Amino acid sequence: MENRSPTQAPAPSRGGAAARPELRHAPGRLALSDTIAIVDIGSNSVRLVVYEMLARAPSQVFNEKEMAGLGRQVASTGRLAEDAIEKAIHALVRFRILCEAMHVGELRVIATAAARYAENGPDFIARAERAIGQPIELISGGREAVLSGLGVISGFDAADGVVGDLGGGSLELISVGDGAVGQGASVPLGGLALLDRSKGSLKVAEKIVKEELDKLPQLGAMKGRDFYAVGGTWRALATLHQRRVNYPLSVMHGYAIPPKDVVDFVKLVERADASVLDAIDFGVIGTPAAARLWRAGARRTDQARQAAQHRRLGAGRARGAAARAALAGGADRRPAAAGGA
Repeated sequence: MENRSPTQAPAPSRGGAAARPELRHAPGRLALSDTIAIVDIGSNSVRLVVYEMLARAPSQVFNEKEMAGLGRQVASTGRLAEDAIEKAIHALVRFRILCEAMHVGELRVIATAAARYAENGPDFIARAERAIGQPIELISGGREAVLSGLGVISGFDAADGVVGDLGGGSLELISVGDGAVGQGASVPLGGLALLDRSKGSLKVAEKIVKEELDKLPQLGAMKGRDFYAVGGTWRALATLHQRRVNYPLSVMHGYAIPPKDVVDFVKLVERADASVLDAIDFGVIGTPAAARLWRAGARRTDQARQAAQHRRLGAGRARGAAARAALAGGADRRPAAAGGA
């Protein structure tokens, strides 16, 4: 028997779904093209999503994540934590094996803020490429904003407003309208980054949020417009809101909340017992701090418009599953509803 280390995957075989016609013609599958898989190496989670085909609104075949927490200490130490690296590498090996087993036709891998900012990011990327067996694209904050904006344009009819993609390490903001994206901005306001920079203090986190947002010259043009929230942290907060108002549908994509309701609701989240938030399955470490960020944005919108306008929640296809049992103290690992970026 061949001996392999835990982070050494078998060599990939040639041929995707085209080599297995029974997969192409399985019940309910469209035999139009090969499947495509995306691996997103984020600051909080490492996620694999397999889609039926490359399309504007692709159907998910498989969705799995590992809460590696790569960005947990980057703000304070400048480095990716070793235990987080090992979790991520093991997840990537598993994802490679899964893609082989599913005969995925094409696999694309991207990495974002944690690997982008960390001193040992290049070393991690080299190890990660060996684990997943594919080149990894380390995308800039600007590119991340553009991709999020394009995802919202694909997921909403006539999308017009501001997209806010909140991850573990950064927040990307970009304007969308008339089927195009504007100039994006990226700031280090992710949930993990805020928790690290503020040392767990909500007051310090709120000050950091205000200072970072005030630096953005694009923010003035964004005031008073609809806000499309992308990412697991937003979805977790919105799920809590759905439970609070007894929303009848278990659908997150397109869920809308007036800005005034947001301001009132996140005050409750900030006062919530930490054990309740910890029970949520989505890796929303730093949720109360993120709630401050949401409240700051909602206040700006509400003041600018002088009336309640809706915040739209685009469920990120490659980012975090929706938390479903926050108030019940449980966790639900089902994939998030398709939509958004």
